[in-house]
Amino acid sequence: RVIHFAAKGRGETDAKHALIQETTLAHFADGDRVHVEPAHSGAFSGEKTLLRAQSELGKRQGEYSLVFNNCEHFAHWCKYGKKRSRQVEVAVASVAATVVAASTAIAAAVAASRNTKNRTES
Repeated sequence: RVIHFAAKGRGETDAKHALIQETTLAHFADGDRVHVEPAHSGAFSGEKTLLRAQSELGKRQGEYSLVFNNCEHFAHWCKYGKKRSRQVEVAVASVAATVVAASTAIAAAVAASRNTKNRTES
């Protein structure tokens, strides 16, 4: 069985009515592979993690948000006591790197254009 934070209720996605639910692994996976993240230092025991998850069953955890409050945030809170989503952190870092690379390319193109303009005016 799996305890997770889901924005699904009554067959539709509803972020405002998301809550902690228990379901089968097959239903949770929905045909996809499930990756189990190994515990790192500072993790609670498996028993304490389960108790933390069970204590939240049926409760609302605020509005579901892919970026700020998703199922990974809940799972990390159960295991470590702090909400965090590595997937979101990786995605944000990737977007930031893309923005920096694009900005650098634009700045280089503008500088090259100015140099060409200055040479033709001389």
